[in-house]
Amino acid sequence: MRLRRKDNPRSRKTGMLSVESGTPLFEMDIDVEVPHSVSEQGLRKDLHGLANELMIDLVLRKV
Repeated sequence: MRLRRKDNPRSRKTGMLSVESGTPLFEMDIDVEVPHSVSEQGLRKDLHGLANELMIDLVLRKV
């Protein structure tokens, strides 16, 4: 299941982190509310696939 245009994030927070190497890292937290009709397993699969394409780490938490 792909997110649609109307599946907007409820909130998001971004920031820059400093690490010992001096290379800045970007961090983003997003809270998304999706309809109950969306398959959680399908959504997780799609988001992890996108994360792999973008070469980013992704942590999903159900709240």
